[in-house]
Amino acid sequence: MVVSVFGRVLLPRTEVFSDWISAEVGDRWAEPVLLDCTGMTYINSAGLREILTFARRSAEHGGRFALFGLVRSVRRTFEVVGFDQMLDIHESADEARAAILRSEPPGA
Repeated sequence: MVVSVFGRVLLPRTEVFSDWISAEVGDRWAEPVLLDCTGMTYINSAGLREILTFARRSAEHGGRFALFGLVRSVRRTFEVVGFDQMLDIHESADEARAAILRSEPPGA
């Protein structure tokens, strides 16, 4: 499943962002979730925390979670806080799909 993110992800919008992602994914957290960030123009620490929460929720359900298409400034934010080492981040949807298909689900 691909979920696309657009615009700025920051307080006070993170609650709306969290609710929206949860509604998009619903009860399908065990499925691979790809977060399309090509339209994301900015993210702050609250938004980063929400993305980490989504990745953890996916792992808890035996799913896999990856991001792709981060613009340079957003990618730099992920790198500065070390999230590029904690999350599965790719340049394109094709790369993210291939990586998820190759990887083992958590606990496998």
